[in-house]
Amino acid sequence: MICDLVSVGRVEGANVGPVIKIVSEGLGVEIDDKGIPSAHSAGRIVSERYIAEQLNWLMRCIKLISVDFTISGDGTSHKHTQYESKHITLPISSYKVSDAAKHCSVVPATRFYNISSALNHTSKMQLAGWEKQFKEQHALWNESPLVKHRKLDWHELLPKLKGILSDHAEDQKKLARLMKTWKTHIDCELRGEEVLLEKSSLELLTIISGINDQKFKDAGGIDAWCQLPHAEQIAQDEKAWKDAVVQYGKNAFNKLSDEAKDEAELWVWGGCCMHKDLNAVKGGNTHMMEFWSKNGLEGPIKLMNCDNAAAASLGPSEAKKFAEDHSQAGGVKVADIAGHYLNNHNKKKVQQDTFVHHFLIELGFLVHFPDTSNTCYQSHCDVAVELLVHLQLYISFLGMVRVKKDKCNFNHMESNLYMALHNIPTITELCVLALYAQAVGHPYIQYVHDGSKNILDLGKLHARVKNLCQVLIANPDLLLAADASWSTGTLDGKPWHCPNVFYVIQALKPSLPHLSGALVAFFTGALETWECFTAEFNSDGNIARLSQHQREAAFMPTTNDANEGSLGSMRQQFLHHSRLSLHAFNARHMWKVNNTKGWMTRNATSDVQAFMMQKARELDMSGSERKQKQELVEADLHEVGSKWRKDEEKRRKQKQYSDQLEKVDLWTDIKQIYEKNRTNAELDDKLEKHRQLEIKVGIPKDE
Repeated sequence: MICDLVSVGRVEGANVGPVIKIVSEGLGVEIDDKGIPSAHSAGRIVSERYIAEQLNWLMRCIKLISVDFTISGDGTSHKHTQYESKHITLPISSYKVSDAAKHCSVVPATRFYNISSALNHTSKMQLAGWEKQFKEQHALWNESPLVKHRKLDWHELLPKLKGILSDHAEDQKKLARLMKTWKTHIDCELRGEEVLLEKSSLELLTIISGINDQKFKDAGGIDAWCQLPHAEQIAQDEKAWKDAVVQYGKNAFNKLSDEAKDEAELWVWGGCCMHKDLNAVKGGNTHMMEFWSKNGLEGPIKLMNCDNAAAASLGPSEAKKFAEDHSQAGGVKVADIAGHYLNNHNKKKVQQDTFVHHFLIELGFLVHFPDTSNTCYQSHCDVAVELLVHLQLYISFLGMVRVKKDKCNFNHMESNLYMALHNIPTITELCVLALYAQAVGHPYIQYVHDGSKNILDLGKLHARVKNLCQVLIANPDLLLAADASWSTGTLDGKPWHCPNVFYVIQALKPSLPHLSGALVAFFTGALETWECFTAEFNSDGNIARLSQHQREAAFMPTTNDANEGSLGSMRQQFLHHSRLSLHAFNARHMWKVNNTKGWMTRNATSDVQAFMMQKARELDMSGSERKQKQELVEADLHEVGSKWRKDEEKRRKQKQYSDQLEKVDLWTDIKQIYEKNRTNAELDDKLEKHRQLEIKVGIPKDE
């Protein structure tokens, strides 16, 4: 109950006791004050459940040794510290999901693994984070009473790892490649160990003798080997043995059937579908913004900030040109301004509830303006829909705000928004954004947000998306004609997400002469982006060659929402509870989403509970949070020291070279150049000395 209160009910440890007392009094049950947990006890109990979740996950590892799984991850920074979220997708028969993955023989579930701090967000650091977690958790299991079921070696997990889901950043694609290499290496090690375990003692002695002979040869002979430091000898011994084991593993792998090789090598990378749509909108908007200048048309009005507007008002000048070149315009910029003005993340700024109350009275229902202050998918397209459907109401609202002021004038943001809502090219771009959302955006997002979908099965969906873009480029009237129908104009052939915006655009169309051209430009850019961000589904790609069995083995969710959601929860928890430790957050989140309670009911015997209590105390007393902070500081100091040493070495080499140049005698007679036995190095040194002299006296390079 205490964990439910803390994790699900968001009750702080200090308030757990009072809440229990209030509830007990309400139920007419008397509880002795000694039975009510203190804040410290509540925190310790949550830590015990953190240990329980580690054991819960590790018990699944026993099953994973014969069951395939995939992973996913994402990162963010909070107060200038990098955090990495990790999830694992695996088959769990008891996971409660309605109609989840009926096409699979097992029910796949995505479980929260943990969030950890990191020195940076590089691919190598992320890989090291996964390896560290695997090692630490398996060490915990092997200390626990549950080791009686089976002793675990984390290496045994890697061959069953079949893929990774992430966003489309290059560091994530590199991480996928590093993961594949790591998995392949561990697989070869395990196969090599199996081969060597089957060898007789005599065969092993022969193998070891051969390894030693090669080792001595590489070192330059036995005498040279004996001169090496003892630590170096140990390191080379380990490397030589591992290399031999891997080679035996590779030989064993080469003897497998083609089917067995495909099974062992199965590795898939999947890119989050939400990021695909996000980038498609960005690509479409880029082409739409270029449409105006490419066709010699007057584009959307520039929406300058205060400084640029002041510079532009000075008349023709370099400052005005700079201000215009560095100011944005168009539908997306208007959506940004409207979002900041009507739903700012800082709740003390601009209109906020004034807007909500005004529209409630005018429309009879609440309107919550889409949030563009944060990264919310489809928010800019949703703003376009909202502004168009209630265009005149937004204009009148701005007018009311102006009249309410003492001087009856707009501030700069209000002026930009008001001008944009009266600008035909800007309205044109808003219409295009709204139509894209109706035709592709909302149907696509609705489809991929179904938690039962396997991203590896979405090749046909993405082919339909690209085909629809091509059709609409060739025939924009499927969205613009008066008789345009959702049956032919949307991805799913279902009614418009917002029918009102379609009718509003029909009414505005006579005043928007370039709507068709802008629409074609947007879908052209969106199509190019879809082609780029769905390359993994190409007919000659890895996913297209997978069998149905392999798709099930490498099941991955369609979006990376689980990781982004856990990072968002962490940020919110840290903002409200600045002293909350990372392992305390992990414990709360695991209890909430991973069904740890159910595992404890079935497996937490008295000896397991005693072990959990012991490890929770060790964790609380270990100062793990302080150690993590110390690692971050030491990493910063190491980086600074490394850069300082590089700079020092650079300066030393420059000084050494300068000293060498000082000794160079310059030729004063041109005939000296043509003397025999002159070398290129000699000429280069004299030319460089001339350059240095020119720099000293300030002679420009072009003279």
